[in-house]
Amino acid sequence: MTDTPVALALEGKVATLTIQREKQRNTLDLDTLDLLLQHLDEIAADDAVRVVVLTGAGEKAFCAGADLSLITRWSEIQERGENPYTVLLHRLIAYPKPVIARINGPVMGGGVGVALACDLAVAADDTVIATPEVHIGLFPFMVMPLLSHHVGPKRAAEMALTGRKVPTPEAVTLGLINQAVPRAELDDAVAALATQLMKGGPGAQALGKEAVGDVLDGPLHERIDAMADHFVKGLQSPEFMAGVQAFMSKTAPPWQEE
Repeated sequence: MTDTPVALALEGKVATLTIQREKQRNTLDLDTLDLLLQHLDEIAADDAVRVVVLTGAGEKAFCAGADLSLITRWSEIQERGENPYTVLLHRLIAYPKPVIARINGPVMGGGVGVALACDLAVAADDTVIATPEVHIGLFPFMVMPLLSHHVGPKRAAEMALTGRKVPTPEAVTLGLINQAVPRAELDDAVAALATQLMKGGPGAQALGKEAVGDVLDGPLHERIDAMADHFVKGLQSPEFMAGVQAFMSKTAPPWQEE
């Protein structure tokens, strides 16, 4: 394991980006977000790369969302003039090359947005997907446009309001991911999907993704940005601060106390 929070590996025509924060459940801090965006720009300019695979290190998590350090610095981030998390979602949605999410472990919170912003997703069948922010007094604002876009408003509301864990086989049925396979077959399934993608014309794929984006994702981009404003309001609520304190002290939040 290296010190870099994101590793870029090239194998043939496939570029693999791995979030290397296994001890932190591959959560997203500023350095990780900035490096993901940097690598995505590099890969976009490399004509030899046809497919991108995005994954997390180890088996503890694909991505457990935002690192708490990122949440507590949100006002500072807003002062930068752009929200790096929403920039990442926009970049993945509009990316000119097919992106596969290789879901190696639980997908939580903001990690759900990252997985859904990818074009395709293959998951180990022994893991889960959830938006559990409500348990610490927050709502998955920026994830909701993507979540609702994929599963519809009722299913999205159920996931966001309850925070329940959706097993990946069920996630296939709901439309959150494409495949759920035995863990031992995960890499083979991702490689097979990448091979299928490389049989298509890269220009046609890039143009097709742009066309689909014009039809579907223009409003989606706008909804993500609108939800970012609500997210900041949520961060400033006393309930969320109490929820974070309870999470850090491993106690129940006030609204769960009997």
